[in-house]
Amino acid sequence: MNEKLIKALQRNDDEELLEIELENLKENPTDFELYKLISLTYSNLSQFDKSIEYIDKYLEHDMPFDERADAYYVKGQAYFGLDNYESAMENYDKALDIMPLHELSNLSKAVIYQNLKQYDEALFCIDKLSDENPAKNSLRITVYSEMGDWKSCFKYLDGKDNVNFKPVVLFNMNEYNNALALIDEIIAQEKSALQDMAVNMAINHLGLQHPEIADEIELKMDDFKNYDKINSLIDEMDDCWIKFFAKASFANEFEKYDESIANLNRALEFDEKKEATLTALGEIYFLTDENEKAKTTIEQALEINESLKALELMSSISLSMHEYIDCIRYSNKVLTLDSKSYDTYISMAFAYHALGDTDVAFEILDEAIHTNEYSEMFYIAKGALYEEIGDEENFVEYTMQAYKVNPFDSTPLVLIAKHYKDRGDLEKAKKYYEKVLIIEPNFDKTLDEL
Repeated sequence: MNEKLIKALQRNDDEELLEIELENLKENPTDFELYKLISLTYSNLSQFDKSIEYIDKYLEHDMPFDERADAYYVKGQAYFGLDNYESAMENYDKALDIMPLHELSNLSKAVIYQNLKQYDEALFCIDKLSDENPAKNSLRITVYSEMGDWKSCFKYLDGKDNVNFKPVVLFNMNEYNNALALIDEIIAQEKSALQDMAVNMAINHLGLQHPEIADEIELKMDDFKNYDKINSLIDEMDDCWIKFFAKASFANEFEKYDESIANLNRALEFDEKKEATLTALGEIYFLTDENEKAKTTIEQALEINESLKALELMSSISLSMHEYIDCIRYSNKVLTLDSKSYDTYISMAFAYHALGDTDVAFEILDEAIHTNEYSEMFYIAKGALYEEIGDEENFVEYTMQAYKVNPFDSTPLVLIAKHYKDRGDLEKAKKYYEKVLIIEPNFDKTLDEL
């Protein structure tokens, strides 16, 4: 492969890369490896028909068996992009005929079976994944939860990232006391702001207070998203902290922020868990752009205990209020407690940038990328910094890197489309907006509305 093509690959500009690859193919028609590269580039550009055309040309040649399996996988992915699951499966199977443990083909088949709600087939493919693949357990958990097989789901909830999901699973297994015990443990370790589980806690407490209606409660919980029904259930509880905290959390989920604030203030009348309540109240003030109230409330929480959640909120609030030195101070405290608090890296980077230390901001984001290269948010943040300093080339490069990390998230494409639209380059804006529609055909904004 020539040096010019290698440099083009390093720049991550797919359109330029495609132009160079096609030019090189004209100059080197016997270099059949170019067909595969061209196919991959067309796939990155969401031109899946062209991707299939060129991978077929590649497959006409002799190659090692593992590379042929990879080629069938590439062809399968192109059909996947066209929503042609049947043809995608045919090509994944061809790859698996050559290499029965072809990891990516088994993974893609599992995802398709899951989408089709063919769960036994999905689990069969998941079982073939290597134990080192982080997607193996997460896919199992998702499939078992969709099946309603909560016991099997719980079996694979052994990672720390799933800790907040465990009480929900235990609740669905009717193990209410175990769910409550685990919730108390999570609260004690300050691993949750309680928002995701407060309603479950309240309903469980209600069942313990009034066992004569436990069956009725369980039936009503089937319609968990019915706001009035669940609220009326919680109202049946005796007045206590969890009653008002749960009402606030549930109201917050439906963006009924005034109700949430009123109920959190009622929760503060009780002695228990004041720090958690103040933190939740401060977070809602922050969500509703009442930054001064948010700051005062979180400062009260921090006087009780410098919890990770409260410190993270103060980092974000300080950035929003343009108090950049305070933002950096709180961010350093957060990262001392949890070096994987990824939002905090971004807040601190933008604080340094606002103070004129853009080089330091880039160093912080590079450190974050180094610790978690598969997190798209850092590439988006780095792209945003480049956009702010007027470096369009690097803005597009790093924002597209976020898309390559997670090609199922349209956010990076939306950002680039908006960037070009705001600058009057409607041709490029339209090109990226069309890519958004491939991922999200029902995207709720027109190009003009971005």
